[in-house]
Amino acid sequence: TCTNNQFLLPFNEFSRDPDALEVEADQSEITEKDNYLISGNVILRSNAHYLSADKVLVSKEDQTSKASGNVKYQDKSFFLTGSELNINKENDDLIVDVSNARYQEIETKANGFAKFIHKTPNNAFLEESTYSFCPINDNQWFIKAEKINLNLNNNKASARNTTLVFLDYPIFYLPYFSWVTQGRGSGLLTPGFNVYKESGNEKSDFHLRIPYYFDIAPDKDLVLALSYLSTRGFTYE
Repeated sequence: TCTNNQFLLPFNEFSRDPDALEVEADQSEITEKDNYLISGNVILRSNAHYLSADKVLVSKEDQTSKASGNVKYQDKSFFLTGSELNINKENDDLIVDVSNARYQEIETKANGFAKFIHKTPNNAFLEESTYSFCPINDNQWFIKAEKINLNLNNNKASARNTTLVFLDYPIFYLPYFSWVTQGRGSGLLTPGFNVYKESGNEKSDFHLRIPYYFDIAPDKDLVLALSYLSTRGFTYE
């Protein structure tokens, strides 16, 4: 069932004008220092971002926006929902901070919850978060981590203080874990272990094999394995 995923939010259209910020709301007012308070079914659209909320406070002076109440955010790579969301503009890039949020990466459909998310155009930093490829509201397995870094440019992710949870039961813990979110990537493969007997020996011995996969190119790869036989020592394959 994990392959039959759905999206956290319905897709919304962005503005077709690259220089425009389209605003829809029931009412708006100008407050002190040229701040704009927009309230009631608020929708903001640019050519790369969509935001809806019950209320949005826009500050022209420091280039920030604060949305509250039933917040829904979408850009070209991410969905976010939460009760409050802050947006800062730095060098024409939007920096999004949201607390107690649900999220989903659009391309991979990975999703989860996070106590805090700091998102830049190239990365998403998640604190006290879960991460899963299972369908929304049906996370039969997920990663629970203190910190997760999603690199949105190279489809790589890393997590610290990580626990793998299956059917609400913790399976194992890793202090650090990294993976490729989509496609192939270099890394350790599943280790192998078996028991054998040398000819003429009554005692059983064991063989441990740890393979590492190198993703060299779309048409080239290499597997290098370290093997240990209790009767012969280390060998390389």
